[in-house]
Formats: sequence, structure tokens, C-alpha cells
Amino acid sequence: MTISVRKLLSGLEVRRWILAGELEGARIGKIWRRGNIFVFEVSGAGKKFLIVRPGAIYLADYAPRGEADSFCMYLRKRFSGKKVEKVEQVGSDRIVKLSFPELDLILELFSTGNIIVVDKEGIIQNAFVQRKWSSREIRRGIPYTPPPFLDWLSMEKKKVVELIRGKSKAEVAKLLGLGRKVEKYWSENPEEFVERIFEEASKPLSSDEIEREMKAEDERKLVEEELRKREGKIKALEKSAEELQRKIEEYERKARIYRKAGDYIFQHLHEVEGMIERARRNGEKKIKVSLPIDECDST
Repeated sequence: MTISVRKLLSGLEVRRWILAGELEGARIGKIWRRGNIFVFEVSGAGKKFLIVRPGAIYLADYAPRGEADSFCMYLRKRFSGKKVEKVEQVGSDRIVKLSFPELDLILELFSTGNIIVVDKEGIIQNAFVQRKWSSREIRRGIPYTPPPFLDWLSMEKKKVVELIRGKSKAEVAKLLGLGRKVEKYWSENPEEFVERIFEEASKPLSSDEIEREMKAEDERKLVEEELRKREGKIKALEKSAEELQRKIEEYERKARIYRKAGDYIFQHLHEVEGMIERARRNGEKKIKVSLPIDECDST
């Protein structure tokens, strides 16, 4: 199952989750995936599961079962039993970097998600998705480059204020990667808006809060999917009903024509019988009879 969800965590919330410090010092166990949802078994203060999926990252008490394909086995070989030394955000984007003694993991949470393994010099050793975009490329043997994104969380507040001054809410949401969540902090006063988002960035965000939001999002998607299926069935039934109605109208039209033809033959039965007798004498097996019936006048 491959999922693609609306943006749940912005770069701001990724920063807040890292600030909560739930993962540092944890030790990695087994790794598997279900579609583009990756699950890392972790141990520290009890056994938990690190869920890495498009739009979110969080620790959970329960994880969906999946498969350990060749990429998961590659990750297991290099990270199982290893301790997470550091968790940091790449710029202000939805990218998390997990540092280990020998290699590092880069977890991209945007789009359909990606997991990249890099060495300590930042050279890509492997990646779940390897491809080329207009602005960057992910493949073995080249330095990892994140997508271009404004690192506004590392800027001074006054510089961010100047960047957004005069811009619309939609433009600010795109520039800072806040999506629809810009509504939560929005103010027409840019100084007030920037103060709000920087204050929010200083508040730790727990995995429990993220998991609740993910569950609500999954439930919403399930409802939408069920509604789409039902709409599809209704449209199919409506189409079948329309086709059936057309066939009924065609059969009724032909029935009217055949009924008029029968009436005409009955009214001219003597002439028709004569035609049949002549055909029999001449050894003809078929006769052609033209009936003066206008198909358009078959009501």
C-alpha cells in the first residue's frame, strides 16, 4: 500500500518534534516497511516503533506489520543494534537526519517520502528512491543535496518579517512551508505573525500529538475513499439505467413499426396471399413486400 497524504507536519513542527528529544540515545532494532511507511523498532526507555511516513515522523507503541524487502535488509545490516547519536533537522524543511557512529540516515517526509543513507562526508551510499529532478539528484556516489528551501528558522526574526511583508497568506504559507496550518498563526501584522511562529517553534511536540493527528487524517482518508467508491457505484448504476432505458425505447419503437406492419398485412391479406401463390408457382422461396410504413410515423 502506497499512500500519499496531505501535508501534516510542516518544517516548523518537525523542529518541534526534534526539540522533544524522544529519539536520541535509542537503539535501532528490526526495520520493515508497508508501502512507503517505514517502521524502525527502537529500544531505550521501553520498546517503541519509529514511524516514518509521508507527512510525519513519530514514535508509537504499535506499528503495522509489513515486509523486509532488500532495502530494509540493507538498512538492518547497517543500523540494527546501532545507537542514535544525534537527531537534527536539515534546514527548515521536512527532513530529519539521524546520526550514527559510521553512517547517517536522512529521512525526507515530503511528497511520497524517501530514506537516504549517507556516509560522514555526506556522500549517498543508498536510497529508497533514486532519481533526478530539475534542482537535484539522488543516486549513489554523489553528495546529498536537499531540495531548495528557505532556512527561515535559522534567520533573525526581523529578516523573516521583511521577507513576508506585503505577501498574501497563501504566499507566506508556500514560502515558509506551512501549508494550511498558516491559518493557526496568521496575522495581517507581519511582526505579530513572525512572533507567533517563532514562539511555536520553541515548544516541544510529542509523538502522541502527532500520532493522534495521523490517526484522524487516516480516518478522514478512509471515509473519503469509501465515499468515492460509493459515488463510483452510483455513477455505474446510473449509466446502466440510462443504457437500459435507451434499449427499452428502441424496442418500443420497433414494436410500433412491427405492429403497424402486421395491421397493413392483415388489411391486404388477399393481395399478400396472391403474391405468395405466384411465388410458389414460379419456384421462388422468398418474396419481397414493400410496406408503405413511415418509420418516423410509428407512434
